[in-house]
Amino acid sequence: MIPDQFKKFLWTIPEISINMLPVTPKKVTKVVEIAKNSNKVVVLCSYIRTAKTISDYLAREKIKAFVVTGQVFDKNTVLQNFRKYERQAVLIMSPVGERDIDLPEAEKLVVFDCVRTVKTVYQRIKRIRGGHSIFLFYADTYEAKKVHSVISDLIERYPWSTKLLEKKEVS
Repeated sequence: MIPDQFKKFLWTIPEISINMLPVTPKKVTKVVEIAKNSNKVVVLCSYIRTAKTISDYLAREKIKAFVVTGQVFDKNTVLQNFRKYERQAVLIMSPVGERDIDLPEAEKLVVFDCVRTVKTVYQRIKRIRGGHSIFLFYADTYEAKKVHSVISDLIERYPWSTKLLEKKEVS
């Protein structure tokens, strides 16, 4: 029950507005699309809830997802299972789960949430040793500016080991 003094601060959303909200975030849809067109994919995200959401959407598409977060007791077993899995698979990792891990068997690394530290991003993208890294962001947002800035700094700081193959924004 809401106290009367707070009711004036509440407003109702018309039914039509609720229906206009996307059911599936576009970044999650993009991860599923990338996974469908690849054999082994690693997704780095900042939050456990995001990892769970991505895992749920991949399961709907019958794509095997392995999740490594700070809540996983034995991340080595999960990693070994991902490496041994012979069909399409996605490894989703939070920052706690991704430390000190190299995954050369992955073709693509998806950076779902970009951090601002260039060195951290560089260490993340080097985990797959030769595969392609994909940064997901929403166009015309602070997130887009951050990703553009980090990628520019990466190319400037590490020109011998990074190369921008394609720049494509999806709105």
